[in-house]
Amino acid sequence: MELSQLCEVVITPENVHTTVLAIVVDCSEPSTMWDTVVYWMKRVDRRVIEIFQKMRAKGSATPDKLLSRAKRLVGMEHPDLNRLRLSGVPTMIICNKLDAFAGEMTMLKTLVRSMRFVAHIYGAYLVFTSDAEAIKLRAVMNHLVFVSTFDLKHIELDPERGAVLVIPSADTFADIGEPAVSDMGGLQSTGDAELDRWKAPLDAMFPTKQSEGRMQNDSFLKRLYDTSENGFGEPTVDAVRKQKEDELEQYRKSAFKREKSTKDDRSKSKEKKEKE
Repeated sequence: MELSQLCEVVITPENVHTTVLAIVVDCSEPSTMWDTVVYWMKRVDRRVIEIFQKMRAKGSATPDKLLSRAKRLVGMEHPDLNRLRLSGVPTMIICNKLDAFAGEMTMLKTLVRSMRFVAHIYGAYLVFTSDAEAIKLRAVMNHLVFVSTFDLKHIELDPERGAVLVIPSADTFADIGEPAVSDMGGLQSTGDAELDRWKAPLDAMFPTKQSEGRMQNDSFLKRLYDTSENGFGEPTVDAVRKQKEDELEQYRKSAFKREKSTKDDRSKSKEKKEKE
């Protein structure tokens, strides 16, 4: 079982209405941030679409309710609403280790604008954080997990003034602006032209190191990740990867058994009532 299949295990029709997702990336490795965020946003999107299709086929109104809630959070009058790719599941993009970012402010601004774009188009919350800037992260998590009131004073769009935090309703494509002009000749396309426009300047500014591992390829995200088995070249990393995949496979089997047991219990209960 691949690590990327975790979505299929933990996001289910039974819990999708209470799920809150967090995608965590590392500011000390800016060359990996965009690919990781886009990869997981697309994985989540595909999984949620699959679940919603099954739920709608059974007559459930939950998918439409979740999408309506997502639109209300953005704002029904928001100028970008019809362009956003809302999944209906609240999602945070957490850019961690901000204090470890080694680039200049101009480079951080480029990174922030790119992250703002991908967060906004998917209707996600975006927060840059570090040990010294944990207050904003806690504010977002309390808001999403415990449905507490969000204090708008935490919002910050300019990294020169402090750690960036953006909520879906507080940003616009007009405010984000256009990506820097970059040569896209050598770009490894994700198959998504709108995202590739923002990926190109990041690839130019933060070139991928040859030694950095790549996540495995996914069928709908062609060429974005290394598909070879040698992508995790070190034996130690191979062992850890195998261990984690075995753990996920065991978790998947346990979840399947619990689901089957619940269905069997319901079936027996129904039969008992019919006999009575």
